[in-house]
Amino acid sequence: MAVALASLVALRSASAGVSYLDPAGGWNYIYQGDAAPGVNGLPDGYGPNTDGGALDGTWRHDQLGRWDGHAPGDPISNPADPPQPDPTSPASGPTGPSPGGVGFLNDAGANYIRIQDVGDPALHGWTQNTHSGGHPLRELEDTNQRVYFGHDMLQDFISTPLPSQRVLDDGITLSFRARIPGAGPLDPLLYVADQQGAPVTIPWFDATTPHGRGLLMENNRGTISIMQNDPDFFNRDSLIGFSLVTSGDIAVYQQAGGTGSITTGSGSGGLIMNNLDGGAPSASIDSTSPGTLNILPMTDQQLNAWHEFWITIRDNAGAAGTHEVKVYMDGSLTPATFNVTAASSGEAAYADLAAPFLEFGASSRSGIGSIDVDFLAYKTGVIAPTAAPTANADFDADGDVDGADFLRWQRGFGLASGATLGQGDADGNGAVNAADSAVWKSKFGLPPAVAATAAVPEPGALCLALLVLTASRALAPRQPLVERQARRR
Repeated sequence: MAVALASLVALRSASAGVSYLDPAGGWNYIYQGDAAPGVNGLPDGYGPNTDGGALDGTWRHDQLGRWDGHAPGDPISNPADPPQPDPTSPASGPTGPSPGGVGFLNDAGANYIRIQDVGDPALHGWTQNTHSGGHPLRELEDTNQRVYFGHDMLQDFISTPLPSQRVLDDGITLSFRARIPGAGPLDPLLYVADQQGAPVTIPWFDATTPHGRGLLMENNRGTISIMQNDPDFFNRDSLIGFSLVTSGDIAVYQQAGGTGSITTGSGSGGLIMNNLDGGAPSASIDSTSPGTLNILPMTDQQLNAWHEFWITIRDNAGAAGTHEVKVYMDGSLTPATFNVTAASSGEAAYADLAAPFLEFGASSRSGIGSIDVDFLAYKTGVIAPTAAPTANADFDADGDVDGADFLRWQRGFGLASGATLGQGDADGNGAVNAADSAVWKSKFGLPPAVAATAAVPEPGALCLALLVLTASRALAPRQPLVERQARRR
C-alpha cells in the first residue's frame, strides 16, 4: 500500500503547533515559515501602498526599512563598489546585497523564517536608495534595516466578515513557535556607530552575547505584534507585542546607557511584552521605557531552543492596564498572567491602514537582533489551549517498545480512521501513518515509564520520505516464489 508523500508532509502543514492542538475549527490564519511558490519570499513592489505579496503571498513590508531579498549569511557586497541599476525603479538600485535580511531555512523537516537586523549598514557605506514607485515623498531603504512585515487580517474573513476590528478588546488567541538563533547562518558582524558617531563593527557573538541577540521591544512594537483597528476613529489603533531577548541583550543595552523597565527586571532574558503603564493606551510601553516590566523569564540556553507559545489577549474589564495577557508555553496548561498597557494610536507599523494587522520583524530603526519563527497563527476569541496527546508506541501492551510493536504498526499502516493503539495508532488521532512510526522510533528501547509519557514528536521531511519508501516496500504484494525464482535465472 503506497502512500503519497504529499499526504505525509501535510501532517506538518495542516496544523500549526506541536505542543498544543489547533483550536476547534482551526486557526483564522497560519503562517508556516516559508515562501509561496513563485513568490520565493522576495519583496513586493516598491512604494508605500503596495499590497501584500511577500512570504506566503499575504504579507506587506513597505515600512521605512526594506528587505533587499537576501538572507543572513549570504555573501555581501563591497559598499565601495558603484551602485547597480535597479530594474524596478528609475532610481539607483542597491549597492549589492546588504548584511542581514530574511532567510528560509529547514530544521528536521520544519520550514522556518529567520530575520536578522545587523544595525545600520548605511553608516558603513551601503546605499540608502530612493525608489519612487509612484510615491516620490517616501524614501525606502534596501539595507535590511528594520524589516517589518504586516498581514492584513481582513483578507482572512472574505466569506465570513470579521465581527469587529477591535480584536484586542474583543479577545484574540495568538500562537507561535520561535527561538533566538544561537548559530548560523548569520552575518557575523553588526554595524553601528561609536559614541562619536564613527562607524564600528562588533562581532555578532561575543563574551557578552554568546547566545546571540534577540530584539528588545522598541518603537512601541514587538517582534511579533497584533494591532487592532478602530474603524470609528482614524489612526486610533492600538497594539500589543512580544519579543524574545537574552540577558546579553539587556547587558548591552545597559552598557550603552539605556534605561527603562528592562534594566530593573529579573536580570534574565525571556519573553517580554508591553509594559504596564497606566489604564489607557500609551506611547511609552517599551521595555526600554518607564513602567512595570512584563517578562516570562527564560535562560539564555532555553532561548536558543524552540518554544511554542499560546497567548490569549482580552480587555481587562477595569483591572490594571488595558488588557490581560495569558501566556502558555510548551504544552503547559497553567498560564502566566500579565496586565499590560496597549501601545497608543499611531505606534503600530500599519496604523494608517483601516484594518487590524498581524505583524512581525525587527521593529525599530535602532534595533539589533534576530529571530527564528517556525509558525505564527491567530484566531479571534479567547481560547484556552488543549495539550497535544501524549504518545504511546507500546502497541502490543507488553511494557516495552520493540520490534514487535513496529510489526503491529506495519500491519495497520494506511488505516485512515478508527484505528486503535493495538493497530499502530501512537498519537491517538485514529489513523496509522508515518507520524506513528516516528513516535515508535523516538521511543524504541526506552524504559516503559519514559516511553509512555513523551510528547508526540514532529517527523522531518526526509524521515517522512524514507518512511514512504519503507512502508511501500513492506506492504507491497509479495511475488509468488516461482516467479521470483524465474527472475533470478
